[in-house]
Amino acid sequence: MNRAIAAISNLFSYALECGEVDTHPLVRFPKLKDPKKVFRPLTVQQFRDLVEAVDIPYLQAMIAVIGETGIRKGEALSLTWKRVDLSRRLLWVELTKNDETREIPLSEYATGYLAGLVRYLNTPYVFVNSRTGTRWVDPDMPLRRAAEKVGSKVGFHDLRRFRCSHWLMQGVDGRTVQKLMGHSAISTTMRYAGYVSSHALASIQEAQAHEDSQTQQATNRQRAGNKGK
Repeated sequence: MNRAIAAISNLFSYALECGEVDTHPLVRFPKLKDPKKVFRPLTVQQFRDLVEAVDIPYLQAMIAVIGETGIRKGEALSLTWKRVDLSRRLLWVELTKNDETREIPLSEYATGYLAGLVRYLNTPYVFVNSRTGTRWVDPDMPLRRAAEKVGSKVGFHDLRRFRCSHWLMQGVDGRTVQKLMGHSAISTTMRYAGYVSSHALASIQEAQAHEDSQTQQATNRQRAGNKGK
């Protein structure tokens, strides 16, 4: 229901911006209370045990990179060698959910797996299915098998959650984590605030307050402009 409310609210925001409507009927419409789900991020050891349990080298590398960089599964599947710089230990994600380019540092652990991959001449992609010589399309089953080996239920999105949580727990600034993860709003990053230090939590809350303030100012300016028409 909250997703439906958010979608309708975005439509009205766009209509307001285009001058099709004079008021936004959902400005003060509260979202339904969302019961908090229990979320326990993987430990570093659990993550690395999972990587070691994967029996396909290219997928093993992909899971290691996702867990170390927090990129989405689709972003990993689309990753090409042109967007990877092993010497500088960086990768770039261009085809993103929010249409923004992100520069993400590579850890020594991720770099080690990438450096061990054989590059195929007939494909630009990093994570290749050796049976077809093309990029992977659906790697969920091999990940599920590896998760069963180590006694856990882990999907690709859990790897993003793992990285987001651990960056925050390590004291990385909340706004920086938001940018690295490609979150459109700091409130998404805030979901993992219960697992971070008080310093990082304060940083995230400050960023969220700033974002909320900017949103309200933009809404007020739009209302003032519509009244002047």
